[in-house]
Amino acid sequence: MAEQPAVEGAVSAVPRFGFTARDAPEPPAPRPAPAAGRRTGGDGGGAAGAGGGSSGRFMDIQLTGRSVVFVLDHSSSLNDANKARVRAEVSKTLDSLPDGSRFGMVLMGVPPRGSSAGPMIKSPDGNEEPAMSRCMPPCDLVAANDANRRGAGTWMAASARDAQKADLSIGTRVWEAVALALRMEPEEIVILADGDFLASDVTNLRTVLAEVPGGRAPRIHSVAFGT
Repeated sequence: MAEQPAVEGAVSAVPRFGFTARDAPEPPAPRPAPAAGRRTGGDGGGAAGAGGGSSGRFMDIQLTGRSVVFVLDHSSSLNDANKARVRAEVSKTLDSLPDGSRFGMVLMGVPPRGSSAGPMIKSPDGNEEPAMSRCMPPCDLVAANDANRRGAGTWMAASARDAQKADLSIGTRVWEAVALALRMEPEEIVILADGDFLASDVTNLRTVLAEVPGGRAPRIHSVAFGT
């Protein structure tokens, strides 16, 4: 099978690994609960009203698709304050998504629900590795409505508590997390991590991306998060 491009567009759109993480600012104060109702852009709080594209923003990234999956590092290398900041940034982004948008979420460094070290799975290079990623139920895209926004926040907080109990000596598996995200068939994927990935992990990720059928590859953004 001929190798397919990882993403559409310029090569610069492909995640760049081996980045140098920038220092993260102090975590913000807790945000008040969002007001009832969905953002449409017409109220100045949605993406269009903020002068952006057709969707929301995550940190400094303008999202332009109607569906996005967040792949977020939640391993032990992130302290509680930084995990709280990630959750606050995701909450802010979900608030900015306009009507008709959908989202999903995958946490790296958190084993599947109900296990302290995930079940063994086979990686693209043929090795067996413990699963170390968890997708937000139902492991598919959900509507960006108020109930799902609240549910996402609750799920992230509960998963962060589970991560503290997990056996994380094996580290994160970015290829596994992105594979879960690709099953949801989003238009965009945002990857946030706080350091380098293992070379074997990146090789497996490239294999996973190369298997995406042409014309269905999402745009992929990467964020280096300083710790």
